[in-house]
Amino acid sequence: MPLTNEFWLVNRARVDLRDIDGTNSERYRLRFGVEREFTAGGRAVVPYAPAEAFYDTRFDTWNRQLYQFGAEIELSNRWRIEPYYARQNDTRSSPAQIDRIGLVLKYFR
Repeated sequence: MPLTNEFWLVNRARVDLRDIDGTNSERYRLRFGVEREFTAGGRAVVPYAPAEAFYDTRFDTWNRQLYQFGAEIELSNRWRIEPYYARQNDTRSSPAQIDRIGLVLKYFR
């Protein structure tokens, strides 16, 4: 959904059907975020910032939140790189908070 100044509101709803140690469970995931594409040095750059909430039927609660920000940067027509930072809070896991940085390399055919 377009917002002002070429920002976009993006969302996703997802269901994970899982078998954990022989027990079936579902995890419902709702993601909302903001992103904006622009050009820098003749290359496309897409900074983004999503937040995602997870509902786990094993615990019958919304037990996890994931916050992330990063940017997808075009290297060529076929290659993109995506550095990001993410923080995960989980009321049913130990440790309850995880911080991570990552780097994704994408290839398009």
